[in-house]
Amino acid sequence: MFNRVTILRRLNSSATPELVARINNFYGVNPDGGEYLINDPWAALRLEPHGFERWWPLPFMVRPPGGAPRRNSDLEIRKVRSQHDLEVFVQTLVQGFAIAELENVPASLIMNKKVLADGAMRCWVGIADGRAIGTSVAYVSDGVVGVYLISVVPAMRRRGFGETLTWQATLADHTAPSTLQSSELGRPVYAGMGYATTLECATWVKTARVPAR
Repeated sequence: MFNRVTILRRLNSSATPELVARINNFYGVNPDGGEYLINDPWAALRLEPHGFERWWPLPFMVRPPGGAPRRNSDLEIRKVRSQHDLEVFVQTLVQGFAIAELENVPASLIMNKKVLADGAMRCWVGIADGRAIGTSVAYVSDGVVGVYLISVVPAMRRRGFGETLTWQATLADHTAPSTLQSSELGRPVYAGMGYATTLECATWVKTARVPAR
């Protein structure tokens, strides 16, 4: 999920082959690194001829800084600090997103402590009824908080836990605006928190890597 490219300016279709070659070569350095995504905020690129599949559209939402969160007293939120914490985080994330193909993959191959090294990425696990039930991530950089990987295991949904975990990430820097890409399930929750949809982002995925040339 971290293998993601975001196009920063609208491109003419004639630029597509060069762009795709650069992206494929970048990820091809590690041929076993898994799938990768391209986000096109203008939905202008057509990448099927280059081996990409169209993923579902992701609403891009933005929220101004500040605001008072609603806290759920039934949820304890723990910051991920150790490798064990990270393993619990990954296991919960896989359950929350129902990613069947990752259920038997070692957590260290999905995410390891390197992502926490510089402090920009901050991860949390939500605990309810004595077990891990949800996740959230904030990536704080360049004066913006990016909110990612909000998940709640299916059996614990519709109890306000997802919103509480989203607030935890949103206010990682309470002086900065926050952004996220929403699923349709989460969109009304985020709108109620003050997030506004600014565009519908086209997303493309490539599952096989070609070794870099």
